[in-house]
Amino acid sequence: MSGLSNKELKYLAGLQQKKYRKEHGQVLIEGVRLCEEALASDWTLRELFVTPEFAEKYADSRLFGLAGEKHLIPHEITENEFQRISDTRHGQGVALLADIPDQPIFHADPDWQKRLLIFDAISDPGNLGTILRSSDWFGVTEIVLSSNSVEWTNPKVIRGSMGAIFRTRIYEKELSDFLPQLTEAGYAIIAAEMDGVPLSEIPDELTNSPWGLLVGSEAHGISPSLEKFVHSKVAIPGEGPADSLNVSTATSIILYELVN
Repeated sequence: MSGLSNKELKYLAGLQQKKYRKEHGQVLIEGVRLCEEALASDWTLRELFVTPEFAEKYADSRLFGLAGEKHLIPHEITENEFQRISDTRHGQGVALLADIPDQPIFHADPDWQKRLLIFDAISDPGNLGTILRSSDWFGVTEIVLSSNSVEWTNPKVIRGSMGAIFRTRIYEKELSDFLPQLTEAGYAIIAAEMDGVPLSEIPDELTNSPWGLLVGSEAHGISPSLEKFVHSKVAIPGEGPADSLNVSTATSIILYELVN
């Protein structure tokens, strides 16, 4: 077992922090399922770290088969070393060092992509990860984040996405500039708002045209400055005493209606 030098340990542990992920352009991906999803994706992967216990337990696993196809030789490290670089309290003993993909170039072309999911100031990484998982289920793979939203390479976002993040194209935009471009290209902007029309009453001409679903922050909804770009506001009628839905739950329900 070669282990890690103090310099390597410090570097990998530092990737738990946003400023170092941004500075180095890398992220550490943990867990069997996420590592398998990453290995099956087109992300650039640099190194595979495993504990001896993991290497023995999963010796004949799909994960090591995928790693072999990527020409990644497992780097065995001690359990103590793994805990130092891990973002979770009870890690599975496997992690991948990956390059953060460059932001793709967005082309406002309704013939190429008819559905977009747009976030304005979403702040909870767990919610964003869950929404990415839901959007992947409904086939909405183009995600736009406002510049003041949570960082999408946050480990909690990656874990919450359950691998969907590796099949998703994510753009970071100033929405006050971006939304007018969408409108000009022929997209309908549909906003999730408490004062919107019931979801079942969305006009067919909106759902049948290319659309962007705009979802605001958990606490404040969409920014007032963006409302002028919205073609229709929609809400989810409820019958119980709760005053609101979690943003990830609400987004999933709306996506189901829009897609179907």
